[in-house]
Amino acid sequence: MSTCGPPTCPAGQPPTLHELLRFFLPLGAASMMMLLTHSFVNAALARTARPDTALAAYALAFSVAVIVEAPMVAVRQLTIALGSTAERFRHVRLVAALTLAGCLGAALVLAYTPLGSSLLTQLLGCPPELLPETLRAFRVLMLTAVASGARSLYQGLLIRNRATLAVTWGMATRLLVMGCLAWATTSRRLLEGALVGAVIFVSGVATEAFLGVLAVSLRQPRLPSGDTEADDGYRRAVRFYRPLVIAGIAASLGKPVINAGLSRTPEAAVQLSAFAVAVALAWVLIAPCQNVHQTVMVYSSLPGSRPVLRRFALGFAVLNCLALVALTWSPAGAWLLTRLVGIPLGLVGPTLRALRVLAFLPLGLTAVDYYSGILLQQGQTRVVGAARLVNVAVLGLTILGLVLVRPQLGVTIGPLAQLAGSAAETTILAAMARTPTGLRLWGGLRRVAVRRVSLPG
Repeated sequence: MSTCGPPTCPAGQPPTLHELLRFFLPLGAASMMMLLTHSFVNAALARTARPDTALAAYALAFSVAVIVEAPMVAVRQLTIALGSTAERFRHVRLVAALTLAGCLGAALVLAYTPLGSSLLTQLLGCPPELLPETLRAFRVLMLTAVASGARSLYQGLLIRNRATLAVTWGMATRLLVMGCLAWATTSRRLLEGALVGAVIFVSGVATEAFLGVLAVSLRQPRLPSGDTEADDGYRRAVRFYRPLVIAGIAASLGKPVINAGLSRTPEAAVQLSAFAVAVALAWVLIAPCQNVHQTVMVYSSLPGSRPVLRRFALGFAVLNCLALVALTWSPAGAWLLTRLVGIPLGLVGPTLRALRVLAFLPLGLTAVDYYSGILLQQGQTRVVGAARLVNVAVLGLTILGLVLVRPQLGVTIGPLAQLAGSAAETTILAAMARTPTGLRLWGGLRRVAVRRVSLPG
């Protein structure tokens, strides 16, 4: 697998809009299809003997499994950025394997020791009667980290080689497998309870991972050899990867922080439900925004590519925003919520208010992804990680401030906090990515911090 990709992009020439769309659209379609996988799981759980218990236990187990899996998601960016030679890919694979061992070790402790029971009952509020079923589901869901690591590693190679259509086919096959399993487990009663959702979800991710490995094998990758002693590939991979893991874990705290804030507003149950419905619906259009950084990482090193990539990202963000505005500010929004989604009439108003604020989120998320892609391609993961931590901090402070000062804003507090967090993150990333001065300032601040820490006393 060569590092320059297929011959659609001549050497020394910037990418065309057509080529960017050919690369990006399959990734966007895969992101949108991924949202359907949760619908299959929920539909299967709803058809179990005790659906309320199964749904609650699965949700609790999944919330812990997501944190265990989070470090493996960043393996994709690591592979795209550093998997340029056979030696470097071996280093990337070693870092991924060591991280996976740590994730599985933590998962085993949570699954088979009293620590996991304490976490579920005391921190997540799991009722004692749900604890056994939640633990059974988690003992299966923790295997998602294995499948996710393999998927990220080999899909990273496919994306680096611009074979993004293979990623789409993998997601489509995952949907098919999960749909068949959902039918089989519920109609044949092969399993019961939260274990149904756990088996379906892990099988789907494992299918996607297997097809990623198969696609790479069929393409017969030929990574060029490189001098690993000169660039110290293993340590370089660790330095690149570590900030992304921290940022990923921090980002996973965003939703719990929003839920904690909304639970302290008037009519908290209504606000929480409306926010959950609004996010689920809006994310169908917003999800592809999170693939912009991969496009930028692959193409930004080409001469003259920045203006093309900037116009592409801006155009996509504006179209995405306009689509959400047209949906939420027209009668189509209420019709969609009542007829297709089927939510109660009392939730329509709050859900639409949340959606009207979320409609502007693609502008911030696309800007974050654009500048993150530039910095990731340059290996500046510490900047990206620091900006993500600022995002989460601003989001939390905004939630706290609005809940204390304007709790009557209700459900819109969550989207407003997300907009504030993404605006803060964009400001930092743009300042660092646009000029070398920003990166020099960042390096100077780091050196000053290191010197202060190293001073005696």
